[in-house]
Amino acid sequence: MHRSPELSRHFRALRLWLSVQLAGTRSFQAALNHRLLLAKWAWEQLGCIPGVRRGPPPALSIVCFQIVGCGARQAVEHLRVVHDHFLTTTRLHGETWLRLVVLGSAVSLESLGAAIRAIAQTAEASPG
Repeated sequence: MHRSPELSRHFRALRLWLSVQLAGTRSFQAALNHRLLLAKWAWEQLGCIPGVRRGPPPALSIVCFQIVGCGARQAVEHLRVVHDHFLTTTRLHGETWLRLVVLGSAVSLESLGAAIRAIAQTAEASPG
């Protein structure tokens, strides 16, 4: 499974190649377009939450934001422990930002809405 048909090197692209052969490119394009729309929707929703500072509009599927008055790592931990949402951090223009990634196959409008509500509750509870 880790070798190409010639058994000489890794062939990690086999899964992608086979998926495209079986499902075609249109299904992948539709899934990617759906994720991009979800990322844009999430970015717009974050703009409606008091205490949330949005990063640049998402070019792909990552939405960056900050919760004013709450450290990024503290916010990530709170969202994971209290609300059961996993976010990560990144550095953007010398500042630490939270990252909401809208790429996984399990991400839906409902799950993203739940994450946005958890972020709103975290921002509301933040001292900033």
